[in-house]
Amino acid sequence: MAVRQQTLEVETNIAIDQGLSYLYLSAQPNGQIRPAGSYGERIAATASAVNAFEVHGHVPTGDAANNPYISVVVGGLDWIVGQLQAGDPVVQAGANDPDANANGRYLTGGGGQEVYENDVIMDAIVASGSPDRVAAGGPAAGETYLD
Repeated sequence: MAVRQQTLEVETNIAIDQGLSYLYLSAQPNGQIRPAGSYGERIAATASAVNAFEVHGHVPTGDAANNPYISVVVGGLDWIVGQLQAGDPVVQAGANDPDANANGRYLTGGGGQEVYENDVIMDAIVASGSPDRVAAGGPAAGETYLD
């Protein structure tokens, strides 16, 4: 263990480590991450936690044998995509077409809070850095994240 001078950078890294540890301990067996005081079943809570791990280098393609956070990230991503709901996209022309890949489908967090949750869900999926990862459940089961 290295002893370092107390600096803002060191204090920041300690706070990040403590936060990730807390999220790790808040992971449920089903993959959901539910810290005390969180919004319960809201997908965004787990998506935000997964994103926190990912932006600090703990991505699903990491070495799970040497990094205990990887299993939480994988479980969290699987839980998130398993909770998604399929809907019919609103047909629009041009760059704002929500069906950009023309597959006739729209996936959403559902639950009436889509405007707040869908972007957080997408952040977690994109931050995984794994466009070829296959969804394990939900309406996208068997499809890659890129699809």
